[in-house]
Amino acid sequence: MARAYLFPSDRLSPILQCPLCLETMKRPRVIPCGHTFCTLCLQSHINNSLTNTETLHDCFPCAVCRATTVPSDLTLVADQWAKSFPLNSMVVSLLNICIGFKGMKSCDRCFKRCRQVSATCYCQDCHKSMCDSCNEYHGDFSVCKRENSLRFHEQIELDSVRVRPNLAFIEMCPKHPDERIKFICKDHQVLCCSTCGFLQHRMCDNITTLEDILQTTDVQIQSKEMETDLKKCNDYLKLITSRLSKDLDTMQNEKTTILQKVKTLIDQLSMKVVKFECDIVVSIEGTQNSEQTILRSHKTEASSLITSVDSDQNHLDLVMKHGSEVQKVIALHNLEQRHLMYQQTISNFLERVRVVTLTLDIDKHFQKILDSWNIFGEIKLTRKSIDSSQTRMQTIIPIETQFKKQKKQTAKEPTSQNNVTKTIVHMSKRRCSSETMPLWQRKVAKVKQFSARTGRDTNECHISDVVELHDSRLILVDKLNCKVKMFGPDCVCQNGLRLPDFPWNACVISNNMVAVTVPHQRTIQIIQTDKGVNKLREIATRFMCWGIAYLKDQLVVTAGTDGNCILVLTLNGTELRCIGSDNYQLSQPSCITTNRSNTAIYVTYQGDHRLVSYSLDWDVIFTYTDHDMRGPCGVDTDREGNIYLCGYQSNNLQQITHDGKLIKTILTGKQKFLRHRCSRNRDKLFLTYMNSAVVEVYHLQ
Repeated sequence: MARAYLFPSDRLSPILQCPLCLETMKRPRVIPCGHTFCTLCLQSHINNSLTNTETLHDCFPCAVCRATTVPSDLTLVADQWAKSFPLNSMVVSLLNICIGFKGMKSCDRCFKRCRQVSATCYCQDCHKSMCDSCNEYHGDFSVCKRENSLRFHEQIELDSVRVRPNLAFIEMCPKHPDERIKFICKDHQVLCCSTCGFLQHRMCDNITTLEDILQTTDVQIQSKEMETDLKKCNDYLKLITSRLSKDLDTMQNEKTTILQKVKTLIDQLSMKVVKFECDIVVSIEGTQNSEQTILRSHKTEASSLITSVDSDQNHLDLVMKHGSEVQKVIALHNLEQRHLMYQQTISNFLERVRVVTLTLDIDKHFQKILDSWNIFGEIKLTRKSIDSSQTRMQTIIPIETQFKKQKKQTAKEPTSQNNVTKTIVHMSKRRCSSETMPLWQRKVAKVKQFSARTGRDTNECHISDVVELHDSRLILVDKLNCKVKMFGPDCVCQNGLRLPDFPWNACVISNNMVAVTVPHQRTIQIIQTDKGVNKLREIATRFMCWGIAYLKDQLVVTAGTDGNCILVLTLNGTELRCIGSDNYQLSQPSCITTNRSNTAIYVTYQGDHRLVSYSLDWDVIFTYTDHDMRGPCGVDTDREGNIYLCGYQSNNLQQITHDGKLIKTILTGKQKFLRHRCSRNRDKLFLTYMNSAVVEVYHLQ
């Protein structure tokens, strides 16, 4: 993603084409359904739509998907509706990129005034592109120096002009964002600006300016050395990951061998030995599961380090290709510190990682005293550190923390590429396809989005829940419009039902029936979905119920505001049980769901930012908290038992194992997440946002 600006303009042209005039968009406006048009084309389409007597005069259909569109400000006259929709900032940026690849850069200041004027100059101080007219007054009304303004033909190529603003943050002091880094304190090995130098390093003896360092430093040589060192770290981490994968396979083979040996001996024994067989199987299963969890954790940690090293390599490559000399020095200095951190992390990692071997220690007197033995054997666990010589840890040579003052000739190291290549090939052969790969190993990708707003809605949409029926129809709960809406598999609204008060959550009882909570009315609405959306009956509750789940012919609801408990009800409304949370010091149960096998119940507690897993007898299985998960507002599970937890305050979506271990954070965003749901039959996620009609569909692939 860091190199998106390098895409050629001809590949972007289809994206930037207006669907109405089939030309490059001019002042692109985006409407709620997500489609974008030229301002003039959109206004012309609105005028033509309003002349149609069959069309309502407070809305118009989208020219592409025919979705009903309501202007954001109905007080405006129809001739001004197009301008009420926001500019599509992404399309505007892409248009600017295409203009640059055609040999022209637009003036930044004129563009803010909605004028498209070619830029002829570039200010090295504020990193702005300007036309001749703006450049004439630029030095008079800003702190930039006029002599630092260069004409395009006097400076580097246009692609570097586009990249420089993206790299400008490297030169800025992290403690004083308005000042540039100008010095290096070699006593403390830190970069500093003028303010840092005066306040914190004025007593230091060895402070050097970046200009002096550039005169005595070969940046290209240091870049190659840093790239080599990062590559060695990356290769080593890949070898560790491969070794851990091999250990997982070996442990499985050892388990098979041991169980076969146990079975052979058990065939010679009476019914008394059957009990011992069960004991040994339980022992090895428990040992294997616990150790495999540790190995997978180490493997995930190593993979995370690989991602960090890859990111640093890409950053170094970007700076060396397009950055200034000062930016290169700063980037190299920062990467030197990170490289030392990687080495320390790897060393600490090796101290924790152990090679595990499973063996069965058979009692030597077993055959002689069959009638008196009390133990069949026990599983022995052997741990040992990974041999660094086998993984070529010695090839990772720490780089110097001081800047080199001259070119350094180094002897060519013996390569270990053959071993690395063999390891990579071996791992690639074992890689799963997207269809057979476990869901926790897959990546999430957005496939589409649609608007839940209809022409009859009187308020902005607030989709508080989405559930999928067995035939792929969607039931959307619209809080602000007090509606339950049905959408077809093509994401087009088919029907709706207005409720007396705002609904909150829903659950599927069958393909033709859903249950929806209405908290302030203290009711649960049972809704029939076989022929449209129709109310079947109503269940009264003694508390305000928010979250709801269906479990073995029973409804389980959370009463988090006035009851601080969980209620278990029959489908007729009879209360069977009330589970309080006083014993667990938990407050405000919010959302609730079950796994696909209906063997575990998961409840989020907003007051404690916590997820709790219960058994069917309401015994606590585990509790889950994470400093990156705040305000859990949604929980659901996929077909493999993985848990997905949505944070309203932290604005993220985490993937968790069935026993409460964090796998990864799969989504983060700027807009507040409100709710997510997993598809019951497919590897899909549905995501909604606070005070928004947009429903996004993601796929695990």
